[in-house]
Amino acid sequence: MSDLGLTRFAETRSAAARLGATVALDIRLQARNYLYSIGVGVAVCLGLAARFFLEMPTVAALLPGLWLGAIGSTTFMFVAGMILLEKSERTVDALVVTPLPVTTYLTSKVVTLTGFAAIESLIVLVVAHGLAQVRLVPLLLGITFLGVMYTLAGIAQVASQASVTDFLVPGGIVALTILQIPFLDAFGFWSHPALYVIPTQATVVLMKGAFAGMEPWQWFYGIGYSLVSIVGASWLARRRFQRHMVEKNVEKRS
Repeated sequence: MSDLGLTRFAETRSAAARLGATVALDIRLQARNYLYSIGVGVAVCLGLAARFFLEMPTVAALLPGLWLGAIGSTTFMFVAGMILLEKSERTVDALVVTPLPVTTYLTSKVVTLTGFAAIESLIVLVVAHGLAQVRLVPLLLGITFLGVMYTLAGIAQVASQASVTDFLVPGGIVALTILQIPFLDAFGFWSHPALYVIPTQATVVLMKGAFAGMEPWQWFYGIGYSLVSIVGASWLARRRFQRHMVEKNVEKRS
């Protein structure tokens, strides 16, 4: 292997090690703040309620809409809460003077919160419906894309806020209205081509496809539009975090 190849391999290995360590730290912090115990408890309760009070076809019809609301609101609020907590504890201040790249810090938040959202969603599915006749590939893609979108949206929104109070009003507009509009299609109330402009509609198409099957265009739209939306959200989240949290911290220190 050439010297350039060895250098790139070492850099990749170092980046992977930094990400692994950051993910492990985030997991410990999330567990310490009871995120996992609360999330699992709520997921089990929701699953049991659906199992005992709803018919199986009704459960299958309602789950995509439930996931849209639950994954969306929880990942959006959790990442905002984590960053505001770390800001108050001056963890973000320390980030400025450490070699940890901003991308690694943000990727860890996306990985841990999206991963936990997927676990919660599968608990609800198993308890409420079971895995019989469920297509797991579109389901897992939809859940994962949804978690990533909302985590990045939360990062982009909270970057310029100083407190939970400041965050809630604009955050609620994003999380509970604009990105949640596809619930109309998820619950079968209303379907219209205009909904397909909203990024979260792509994840609804995938999640519904787990129970009803999918046409080729739905695969293309669900995966393609989700990836395009995630790329855009990634750029926006990193740009706003860099501007409002890193650069402003540097200015304060200078």
